[in-house]
Amino acid sequence: MYLKELIRALNLDLESRISSDFPVKGLSCDSRRIEPGFVFVAVKGNNADGKEFILEAVKKGAKAVVLKSGGTCSVQIKDSVVFIEVPDERIALAGLAAAFYEDPSSRMKVVGVTGTNGKTTITYLLEAILKECGFIPGVIGTINCRFQDKVIPSLNTTPGPVELQSLLDRMFKSEVAYALM
Repeated sequence: MYLKELIRALNLDLESRISSDFPVKGLSCDSRRIEPGFVFVAVKGNNADGKEFILEAVKKGAKAVVLKSGGTCSVQIKDSVVFIEVPDERIALAGLAAAFYEDPSSRMKVVGVTGTNGKTTITYLLEAILKECGFIPGVIGTINCRFQDKVIPSLNTTPGPVELQSLLDRMFKSEVAYALM
């Protein structure tokens, strides 16, 4: 996927302002995970502001940086890196992740289980019922994520947008019909 195509997912009419297009190799809001050809999204967290890690991300090969604007959307190119300012970097990250992975949740059934207690139990029960009915389910939970014969330990209670879309994409490619979260 090329940058202009990816940016189109933001619905901010910014792709026409991008003069240099390139194939996007990946996407992350963690500068430690940036590789050449990636897009870095500078997300402000509770303890650190992603803007503090832009230089590190660029040094590691980020070719585009998405960051929160002061109010208006803009695109600038500095030293062959595309800087894209957006109103909300978290919403942008979610949209970019879905677009990068070709919106896997639109190609399968996704069941979200909420509440205070019993979420893991409900997803396990649904998983068992779906298997018994001949479907291929996947579970994204606080303990692990699993589908087919794959078990991936959960690092966080809830995966971030990039991790979530990546998991859903892997599930879709493994013919999972129902993702239970």
